[in-house]
Amino acid sequence: PGRDAWVSMASKRLAARHQADFDRKVFQDPLGMAVQQTLGIGLNYDFHYDRPVPKGERPSVHVLRARAARSAVRRCRDLDAAARESLDAVDDPQERMQLGTILSRRIGSRKR
Repeated sequence: PGRDAWVSMASKRLAARHQADFDRKVFQDPLGMAVQQTLGIGLNYDFHYDRPVPKGERPSVHVLRARAARSAVRRCRDLDAAARESLDAVDDPQERMQLGTILSRRIGSRKR
């Protein structure tokens, strides 16, 4: 297979591994699991991305990717929490259903 197919297969394998680890409550790669559970993407963050960068050195691209992933997971969870809060404020079931549909579309477009 070509490079694109290889990357896709690797991502699917990692996503499956993270899901299995999540189901078994094995936390070898917590950030990878969070990315998989939140965004459905299989990526590996099984390295020390949270260590402080020594003064005068630049963070590696891997550390920067991990920081971006952590921010993306946090943002998605914030969006989901805000949507739940908005829905909880609505008592009418029909109005709640309509608002839920609207919020779901908005959140889906923001997560992309």
